[in-house]
Amino acid sequence: APASGRVGPVPGTGLAGTLALLEALGATAGLVADTAHLAAAGALAGTGAWVESVVDVQLADPPSGGIPSRRGWPGHTGTLGHRLLLTDLTEAGYRGPVMVESPVDTSLDAHAAATQALICLHTLLDEPTAVPQRA
Repeated sequence: APASGRVGPVPGTGLAGTLALLEALGATAGLVADTAHLAAAGALAGTGAWVESVVDVQLADPPSGGIPSRRGWPGHTGTLGHRLLLTDLTEAGYRGPVMVESPVDTSLDAHAAATQALICLHTLLDEPTAVPQRA
């Protein structure tokens, strides 16, 4: 395992193989729920018991045309059930980090990217957006 303690996906195993590996490793391992990758694996069609294995959440829409640099802001395509996933995680007792992945080819500065991430989260949660202003 790398120094970080994280192990990447096991090629060719899919979600079922990854969950079997996590079970074998026990409490020392968990699943990073990257919505773009889970969607590509067909795992967001209906969340299952795997939500109890989640230790980190990364929200992103799948790449346009399968090109990684064209990954969209969460909720941009409207094709993924981000809100359902967040609800399922909450009901499973998840209390860990939730990150918004920005598109790889973004030209936004750090403040603008953070503002866009905030807007995405508010949109996904159906909450009014209060965009912070620079002092």
